Amino acid sequence: MDSYRRCQERLERLSDSSDQIFELFLECLADFTAESVQSVHKLGQLLLITATTVNQEPFSEFHSLIGRQISFFSNQFAQHISAVDTPSEEIEELVTAVFLAAGDSFSYVQQSFRLLRPLLIL
Repeated sequence: MDSYRRCQERLERLSDSSDQIFELFLECLADFTAESVQSVHKLGQLLLITATTVNQEPFSEFHSLIGRQISFFSNQFAQHISAVDTPSEEIEELVTAVFLAAGDSFSYVQQSFRLLRPLLIL
């Protein structure tokens, strides 16, 4: 997905402000989540037009891949925020917010996969 590449490019040009890094994280996470949900939606559309039975394993692997990518994003940004010279209390709050946002993001993706379940059972 292109969101990872765009995010990396923007992160390299970013200043050393924990607030700016956090804001970029939220933008990147929102972009990645939207692309992920859009991909799941497209899979659902393809399932509707296919006449063959569907193996559920690739869907499970795709779900897992998205989860690992969200985890990678959050860990990477948490490290960048921690490396900035900012009071530790503020850093702790931002890092906590990073992981909470990542959890919310993955919840959205999980819900989109749950909506595919009736199509996979057919």
